[in-house]
Amino acid sequence: MYSCQDLSEVEKWFDKLNCEVSWARQIDNKMTLEKFLTGMSACMSKNSWIYITLQLGSPNPPEIRYCVDFTDSKRISRFSWVICPYNKHNFGLIAKLYEKSFGIKLEDEPVPKGLLRYYKERIKNGY
Repeated sequence: MYSCQDLSEVEKWFDKLNCEVSWARQIDNKMTLEKFLTGMSACMSKNSWIYITLQLGSPNPPEIRYCVDFTDSKRISRFSWVICPYNKHNFGLIAKLYEKSFGIKLEDEPVPKGLLRYYKERIKNGY
């Protein structure tokens, strides 16, 4: 997703959480996609956790959020972010990437009832 050039109005960045420096995440201007993937690969070889989150309309109904994070050997959590508007164009691109990656249509994935209620309530309340 980070290297997808066709998403409209997209914001991409890297940040990090180093609790020895601050309890707040900090923008990581020195990070590149290549460095991030190398760090993620090293993390995978050590059986560490990598979290991948794709949020469609949650917590902000007009947004699509994608985040990948892992903790490196120095115990610094590294994050890669992609955020763009939830529109037909962006959803279509993400759905194609999702199907290519997982062999499943994104539209066919089940949505937990509680999450659907949460989303509808936010829309109803004008979010």
